[in-house]
Amino acid sequence: MKARVYLSLGALLLFLAPLGCSDKAESPAPEAPPEEQPTPEPEPEKPEFVDANKSMEEYMKTEGEVLDQINLQEIYNAFSASSSHLFKYVMSYNYHKQLSTDDRILFFCQIASQYAEGLNFTDKYETSYDVEYPLIYSK
Repeated sequence: MKARVYLSLGALLLFLAPLGCSDKAESPAPEAPPEEQPTPEPEPEKPEFVDANKSMEEYMKTEGEVLDQINLQEIYNAFSASSSHLFKYVMSYNYHKQLSTDDRILFFCQIASQYAEGLNFTDKYETSYDVEYPLIYSK
């Protein structure tokens, strides 16, 4: 949705007044154009740092960074096929890496908010890991 702003001439003048602009000419218009100031030249881009002690072959052998991410869509899809409630499922899910309880609780909250349209939120609550949570099932 696009928003449009309309200003009256009075409102525009009120806005410009603190900036030193006015509808009245403070001094007569200059007869000659002001001197043009030279525009500063843009600074050249700095080259990327290259270690002179490393050969090109060593740079080529460098392995890329491996990002260890959790795919919440994958967890949600697997949960949708289960009969478990979401908290129990997320807490017992095999993430293929060691995760803290706080991380798992965070994933529970993220899945519950991101995929709410496909979830059935009940009025029942349980407590585990010192956390009270609603029982949420797949629709």
